[in-house]
Amino acid sequence: MENARRYGQICLQATPADDPFCLAYAYEALARSEIAAGNFESAAGHLAEVREHAERVTNVEERNLLTDDLEALQA
Repeated sequence: MENARRYGQICLQATPADDPFCLAYAYEALARSEIAAGNFESAAGHLAEVREHAERVTNVEERNLLTDDLEALQA
């Protein structure tokens, strides 16, 4: 889980601030790592970030990918 968290952080740091799709997936990776570690409060914060960035994605297909992955995480 530490590796997943570390790679999620690397993705977040490497992603330009004007790329909501990749930012959302960086936070999605962090949320998954926290869920796997049982840190549900921290995961909830990352999931909120995913939703915030997903709303800014203008490409419908990309937004749908994010929405589907978000729903799968919350199931």
